[in-house]
Amino acid sequence: MIKRDSSILLNIPFIIGLVILILNDFFLKQYYSNLLTGKLSDFTGLFIFPMLLTYLLPTKKKIIYIFTFIGFVLWKLPIADLFINYWNKFSVFNINRVIDYTDYFALIVLPLSYFHKPKQLNLPHQRFGVNFVGLVAFIAFCSTAGTHGSIKGYEYPTSKGNLENAINEVINENPEINRPDTTSEKDYYNTGGYITISISAPEKYNYTFRFYGGEEHWLSSPNKSEIFICYAHDNEGNGGSEGGGGVEWYKFGVKTKLTEYFEKNFISKLDSKLGMKHIENE
Repeated sequence: MIKRDSSILLNIPFIIGLVILILNDFFLKQYYSNLLTGKLSDFTGLFIFPMLLTYLLPTKKKIIYIFTFIGFVLWKLPIADLFINYWNKFSVFNINRVIDYTDYFALIVLPLSYFHKPKQLNLPHQRFGVNFVGLVAFIAFCSTAGTHGSIKGYEYPTSKGNLENAINEVINENPEINRPDTTSEKDYYNTGGYITISISAPEKYNYTFRFYGGEEHWLSSPNKSEIFICYAHDNEGNGGSEGGGGVEWYKFGVKTKLTEYFEKNFISKLDSKLGMKHIENE
């Protein structure tokens, strides 16, 4: 019988890391998207994820940390697109990630996690406590995989290059469509294939969308490209992401309102610019 050390999960650093991970992915990223919130989940995730695996497989600690290091490095490389595309094709929920090599800086927390000596919290019901924390951690990692999903996708029978050029022309030619100041940290999600815009027609709604796939996918599919909405908010702050959600995301038709507004004031112009009709993908 495997003897597990409950102190790995029932200690203050692990619980604080878990709370930060959930708070950042489900709230802070949606309402305060910047460099800090973009990196915070990598740091906290790399600190507590191998701890959770070590609790489950206590005799495999070294292998787990090596696996975590290699896995994170590969996850940020274009080669991971093959796995992501396959997963999204057959899974009930989508996963995605930003290719940003500065995220590798977060790997410095792995030694801190490995050599951390947990001091167990004394709780009246230890078994319930460790099971509860472990379950919350497992659900959190599953729910925040890739930080967000696709709210809605729009596919075109053209190359990614043509689609990107058309997007830039639509933004430049329509004064009601604006991108944030590219010198501001708020423009963090205008990197790595992500584009953030606000549409004022006349209500001001904010959207972040990205191109589906990566360089390998685009080269292998020269006559097919797609963008999908990652985040969307109305002028009252209602909205969020498909993966992270938002305060009023599924209430009062917020999701439908935001996607219809995007389609009326952006996608329709993109269709016209390309001279072709998009294909909708949920």
